[in-house]
Amino acid sequence: MVYFRGMEHFSHDVKTAGLAAIKAGEVVLLKNFKQRKPGDYKFKKHSEIITRSDLLSDTAIKQVLKKLTPDIGVISEEDKRRTPWGECNWILDPLDGTSNYAAHLPLWGISLALACNKEVIFGLISLPIMHECYMAIKGGGAWQIIGNEHKKISVSKVKKIKDAFGLFCYGYLPEERIRGLKHVPKLSEKSRVTRRLGAAVFEAAWVASGRAEYSVLHGINSWDVAAGALLVREAGGKVTTPQGKEWKIGDRDIVFSAPGVTRELLNIFKHG
Repeated sequence: MVYFRGMEHFSHDVKTAGLAAIKAGEVVLLKNFKQRKPGDYKFKKHSEIITRSDLLSDTAIKQVLKKLTPDIGVISEEDKRRTPWGECNWILDPLDGTSNYAAHLPLWGISLALACNKEVIFGLISLPIMHECYMAIKGGGAWQIIGNEHKKISVSKVKKIKDAFGLFCYGYLPEERIRGLKHVPKLSEKSRVTRRLGAAVFEAAWVASGRAEYSVLHGINSWDVAAGALLVREAGGKVTTPQGKEWKIGDRDIVFSAPGVTRELLNIFKHG
């Protein structure tokens, strides 16, 4: 089945399947967030945690996707055995911001993207506690979905890093922390303000919607940012590595930025 041949041929079935799958995950996560007990999590490697809700959301979302798009494989953070890449794949993080979720902080969400030949063509980000859902279609723009309405979004028009609201995050491996922390003093010095949110879905959504001017993430996986990368690009932003190359699936570091601050921002990494 062909799902994408340019914007005019984008399959309505894909959008319907994605939204239905996201909704199934939202129901599970919201229910368990309200009922969650302290300490209701286990550790993965390097102090990264996983909750029962990660797995329940993963199952609920996959069930919908397999029913509505049975010929598209799902690559998920929670796969014990990694699904091989096919011509098209869903890329899923059923609960991004797990540490926030476990601490009963509201900064968490769901990321779901569709990639064909490892190029992201459709993305959804859900921030359930905020009642916000974002959608991007390659060549078709970036949108915030409010009820049955679609509101187009765009990145900030700020042109100076000194006026920028910046975000940063880093992974759990020691080398990722070192990379992530190396430039924080300079980012904080040069920017109006910087924050670490601990949830790539928020960082991408905030840059895409103009609430923040940039976000720098070290040690990410494709399921963390695949949907967010398309969202930022379709909102008019730049999505690169810290070295200034276009970000692609498999790259471990990513920079989301409004075009007006991109050059100054990348210079911090170049000269840092």
